[in-house]
Amino acid sequence: MDREFQTDFVHVFAFNYKAAADHFGVSLRTIYRWFDGNPPPYIKRYMNVMARGWLPHYEPFSNWRIDGTDIYFPTGKVSAFDVEFIEQYKWSQRTLTERFKNRQFNQREMLESVERILKESERLRIKLGKVI
Repeated sequence: MDREFQTDFVHVFAFNYKAAADHFGVSLRTIYRWFDGNPPPYIKRYMNVMARGWLPHYEPFSNWRIDGTDIYFPTGKVSAFDVEFIEQYKWSQRTLTERFKNRQFNQREMLESVERILKESERLRIKLGKVI
């Protein structure tokens, strides 16, 4: 008997053997055999990952767990929505930084154009002043 596997199984499937059989695509008899006996190593690892909330079983993640949309770690918890917000924030920051760089470039370009126009208009004014 593998107590760790049984604990993980109960944590994930809560004694719902039918749901486990459907999830793994095996018969109920196989699930009973796994629960009562010795499941294959790949099933043990998979069940451990599922029970832990899809986090690896090594440092620094060994004390972390996922419960619903919350990630719990030794110093607190964070919501999956907060993590998504961070990604949105990073995207916005990159986009706005690029826009600002382009804006600075466009402002310099516009100032150079205005200076060229002013010089040209001054040159034309002087030229017309000589003609009139």
